[in-house]
Amino acid sequence: MDAGCGEGYYFDYVLNDLKGKSTCNDFSFIGLDISKAAIAEAAKRNKQITWVVGTNRQPPVESASIDVVLCVFGFQSFEGFHKILKAGGKLILVEPGPDHLKELREIIYAEVKKTDPPDLSYLEKTGFPMVNRQPLQFKTGVIDNQQITNLLTMTPHFYRATKHGREAAASVQELDVTVDVVFRTLEKK
Repeated sequence: MDAGCGEGYYFDYVLNDLKGKSTCNDFSFIGLDISKAAIAEAAKRNKQITWVVGTNRQPPVESASIDVVLCVFGFQSFEGFHKILKAGGKLILVEPGPDHLKELREIIYAEVKKTDPPDLSYLEKTGFPMVNRQPLQFKTGVIDNQQITNLLTMTPHFYRATKHGREAAASVQELDVTVDVVFRTLEKK
């Protein structure tokens, strides 16, 4: 299940990557998002995935029925995820690292804060320990003005930035942006 799937871009990519691999036929894919409009767009993208409107706090699936939950830059509800995962099930979190989109953030904000992903060690006590952590950082290469606009629009920074910050980003013709993400895997005990 992709928890917070939005318009289904990442999950569609995961499914397409798994096509042709023998294990892919053994899985059902569920994309979950709170936005009806996003789910409507996702349903147009890929008919092999079951797209559902709902929340991560109370996912509309049976308890202990999911093997893997993927949450890419999404709202995290560890109680909801723990409830739906089978014993031994995995939660894969993809979260921004401290330098994620730093060049873009330097344009739209007067002050740029570097924030690490939150500490999740407390989850070990609830039977949800972290079993793996992998950082990934790379540069996009030069992107043009339209790509900068598209990137900003798909992030929360579009709504957090001031009008002046959005205008500053709109005036940039080219930018080489840092992607800094952290993959963390938790396992339900």
